[in-house]
Amino acid sequence: MKSTPEKIKKVIAKVFKDLELDCDKRYPIDCIFHQENDKKDKWLGGYDYREIGKYGEQFTGMYTDYIISIDDETGVAFARHHYAGHMQLLLDENGKYIYGKQLYRPR
Repeated sequence: MKSTPEKIKKVIAKVFKDLELDCDKRYPIDCIFHQENDKKDKWLGGYDYREIGKYGEQFTGMYTDYIISIDDETGVAFARHHYAGHMQLLLDENGKYIYGKQLYRPR
């Protein structure tokens, strides 16, 4: 494990900001380390809405559950996952996250 949870949480916050993804910043960002034998180690994370209603929300589902994948070695986000499809993430020349190609879309 080369990255730290603190660094990963900052990357996740930057992805949400750069892509203007809807979120409630009062909730914490949660992340987990995922190690695979034959692939790159990665982190997965997003805003943690397990305690929805904590701030007076009237219903669940106010915010979309986006999951961000981050390469452990480089600390760079490479994908945004969502129930409606998965998108590649790239950094532009200014260091801002932008969408690349669509990786998967459910039928």
